[in-house]
Amino acid sequence: MTSPDFWVILRNLTRNVKSAPTVFEILEGVAVGSPPTIMADNYESAVKLLNDFASAGSIGSTVEQKQDKKVKRGQQLQKQAKPQSQYVLYNFC
Repeated sequence: MTSPDFWVILRNLTRNVKSAPTVFEILEGVAVGSPPTIMADNYESAVKLLNDFASAGSIGSTVEQKQDKKVKRGQQLQKQAKPQSQYVLYNFC
């Protein structure tokens, strides 16, 4: 875990959709394991790898936020166009 090569390999594996979940599990075990194995020698590498995962997640969240805004705008327009109904319809699927 103190070898720079270990962290380089993990960072390269995060780019693969199939191996990224496994890399995250390894990283999680390193960070919260008992005893934790993050130390001065690998702290920076672990943080960089965590940053890679956070950055990848933020890309998806941006797309989702844009979609949410479009949906909210559409709902607001629909609410203004339709008269208020006194009945509530439930969809049980």
